[in-house]
Order: sequence, then C-alpha cells, then structure tokens
Amino acid sequence: MEETNFSIKKMYQVLKEEYNKVPWRRLTCNNLGSPKWVFALYVAIHRRLYTKDRLSNWGIIGDDVCALCKTEVETHQHLFFSQNFSKQIWHKMLNQALITRGCEGWNEESGMGHRVC
Repeated sequence: MEETNFSIKKMYQVLKEEYNKVPWRRLTCNNLGSPKWVFALYVAIHRRLYTKDRLSNWGIIGDDVCALCKTEVETHQHLFFSQNFSKQIWHKMLNQALITRGCEGWNEESGMGHRVC
C-alpha cells in the first residue's frame, strides 16, 4: 500500500473559499481592542445589530421609531449615518482627519459602493 504525506495546510487551502478582501478587515482582524468591542464592530459591519426595524420585522416589538430622534424608522443606515447625532460625530471625525466633505451612507463610507474614502 502506498503511503502519502498528509498536510493540514494543504487540506486547509483546498477547503477554504476564496473571498475578496474587504477594506475594513483590519478593524476586526488583529485588533488590540477588547473582544467585546471587536465583536460589536463585527456585528455592526455585517448589519446584524438588533435595530428596531429588524426587531419589528421579526414581530418582537411593535414600534420601530428611532428612540433618539423619534421621527424616523430606526435602521442601521439611520443610526450610523443619517441621525442628527451621528451626523455631528461624522462631521467632527472628518474635520479632524482634514476631510472636507459630508458624510455619505454605509456603502460609500465602507468602500462597498462607488466611492472609497
């Protein structure tokens, strides 16, 4: 019987899928932040936070209005980009980085859309 050398590394390379590298990968990979913070960031990046619109769609809550502004539906986009408090934070962060434009939406800011920061 012929003996073959088994390599875990080679098997891993055969089994793993090829993914495009995303621009935010260094935020979660090799990040020195606390594991809780890194996990919360990972969940937010994948739009899996328990926003009111998601909870309402699942029938868990009946009210999907944003608790901060009480005017719009609480969505990922609204909380992080279009809510007034979020806009102020983005404005300050962009000014501090000497970027002279307004905040865009999730796709544009994350590099998943047509524009990369």
